[in-house]
Amino acid sequence: MSYNNYPKTEWNNSNELLKTSKSTNNETLINEILKFSKNTEIWNNIGASFEYWETKGFNDITIPSINFKKMEFKGELLLNLKGKVIGINLNKNLIKSFEVPYFSQILIMELGNLKTKSSYNQLFANAKDYTKEDFVKKVEKFEYNIRNEIINAFLQGEFNSEKYKNQPCIFEAKKITFEEYYNDERLKNHKKGYEDLWEELTTD
Repeated sequence: MSYNNYPKTEWNNSNELLKTSKSTNNETLINEILKFSKNTEIWNNIGASFEYWETKGFNDITIPSINFKKMEFKGELLLNLKGKVIGINLNKNLIKSFEVPYFSQILIMELGNLKTKSSYNQLFANAKDYTKEDFVKKVEKFEYNIRNEIINAFLQGEFNSEKYKNQPCIFEAKKITFEEYYNDERLKNHKKGYEDLWEELTTD
């Protein structure tokens, strides 16, 4: 779900977060990413997540609420205070360095998190029943599972294309255990976001 991918202050119903792809100068690129993504096998595996979108649905090529934004993370899933999905942001800083297949991985990663949205909601609603470490581990396990789906698709060549230069995997393109993933020093800031979230959820 990547709640830590953006500050808590962005969890609102602001119209600023409801800008559509048509309002950006990256509409063509967004449509290319969508077209490319729809031709991957992994796209079919995330179809169950579409019901959470308050849009026409991802069967249409022109999709509202997907935008490019300068930020720290590769992508972020935006929710309002009621937990409704209102958009996906892709990192604008990466446009000069990467092509469509790379952004396709990011988009599918964020959509993949919707598959476990109900599990996230249940965990967050019962945060007080978990220690901080157990809470973070459960959230990171959700992220780890989606990560593996992206890596598997990458290794199977789903993001290769004659139209675009070969792009790297958004993760290290090798399978690792959850323990290796969780204990990686590079995950420190990622986990810190969920630790802070646990503090917020358990503070009266």
